[in-house]
Amino acid sequence: MILTNFSKVLKKTKTKKYITLLSLWLKKRISKPAKTKTDKIIQKECWYAKNNNGDFIIIPKSETGRNLTLSLYNYIQSVENVDLSRFLHENNSKKYNKCEDLKK
Repeated sequence: MILTNFSKVLKKTKTKKYITLLSLWLKKRISKPAKTKTDKIIQKECWYAKNNNGDFIIIPKSETGRNLTLSLYNYIQSVENVDLSRFLHENNSKKYNKCEDLKK
């Protein structure tokens, strides 16, 4: 449920800074009053600490919160890996095709 909601946010955005997007999304969910079940779960399992510079860190409250944040982080890593794989495949296939043209 939480991954589904976050994946909808990912689809709407053009940014490639996924970890920043995730942290800002979590911060927004934690800091505002809960409207959805996703917000309630995130608020129950996580909180954030902020310093004077405006930097913040998401902190799990329990073992379930740790599992939640780890799952979200792993999801971001897999999305970044897919993007990198697509990028490399597109670029390397173009280079490979140029090499094949040179052999002819």
